[in-house]
Amino acid sequence: MKIIKICTIIGARPQYIKAAMLTKAIVKYNAQKTGVQIEQLLIHTGQHYDRDMCLSFFEQFQVPVPDIDLGISGGMNAEQIFKMTDALLDFAGTIEQMDYVLVFGDTNSTAAGVLAAGELNKPLIHVEAGLRCFKEIPEEINRKMADRVANLLFSYSAPAISNLENEGISGDIYNVGDITYDAFLENKTLVSRKDAVSYYLATVHRAENVNDTDNLLRIFRTLNKLKFSVIVPVHPNTKQKLKLTGEDFSNIKFISPVSYLGMLYLERGATKIITDSGGIQKEAAWWGVPCITLRNETEEVDTVLEGWNTLVGADPSRIQDAVSANKEIYVDEQISAIRRIYGEGNTAIKIIERIILCDLH
Repeated sequence: MKIIKICTIIGARPQYIKAAMLTKAIVKYNAQKTGVQIEQLLIHTGQHYDRDMCLSFFEQFQVPVPDIDLGISGGMNAEQIFKMTDALLDFAGTIEQMDYVLVFGDTNSTAAGVLAAGELNKPLIHVEAGLRCFKEIPEEINRKMADRVANLLFSYSAPAISNLENEGISGDIYNVGDITYDAFLENKTLVSRKDAVSYYLATVHRAENVNDTDNLLRIFRTLNKLKFSVIVPVHPNTKQKLKLTGEDFSNIKFISPVSYLGMLYLERGATKIITDSGGIQKEAAWWGVPCITLRNETEEVDTVLEGWNTLVGADPSRIQDAVSANKEIYVDEQISAIRRIYGEGNTAIKIIERIILCDLH
């Protein structure tokens, strides 16, 4: 029996989804009894850790909770990354028994996983490789670092593949689809039909929008003037910064962060979605809901190229114009077209099969 051991490192809430899909694919593959088995060590850094939300998420997706919880959160980016790396290296003996270290996306947890893998001379797998917004923000630095040292790179976007090729990335590159689209397809039928009430859905959490008080107020003052009420599942940092302004926003309904299914429900029912999140830009398109992105650039370029997404930054007039624009009603064929870019819902099993194939050769 051939056993391949993978150390998967996560830390931010969107990575729970990706890890859940990967874990399910591992269980499914192992059940086939092909003569190769996958063993996974799941490490949670603690970067965005809410115990109740984390546990409920893993229960919802029926996957095991992480094997190791490092419990590291807060602090400046560099400080957080190095604390996580040191904590990972405390488990060097365990990680050295693994055949691969696998990381997702572009978070500080991703960067720490890259550094730990390099220190322990472990082959690195990067899922969501090649995404670029072409601005040297922390996320861009993290994803570039992961791509430049990864042995296996799994992407879901033709522009992302081109980015890797243009940068002369030397690892093995595969376009396998989007692992979060696996989760979307698996769960979209669990979300009830949209309500008759019209509302906008907004999320604001990026440092350039939250830590800059001028940007923060420009955004929320604009949201407060929109035609329909705005539902905002408010990030703790955003909530704290807004409280410090002392302003009241009567047209905005602030709610606590919601579960994955809760967010899908809000997205499906929204008239339009206003966000600075990467993943929500994609989910908006998959639902057929117009998206207004509170950034001047995005790594999710397909959503813009296909006409589903408008970039507005924190500019009030651009936000209002984009929200007021009379977008045509998207028909099923158009929604299907944008969804096809992200795969067929079998990305996780493709990743596992490719890892096995590369390992055996």
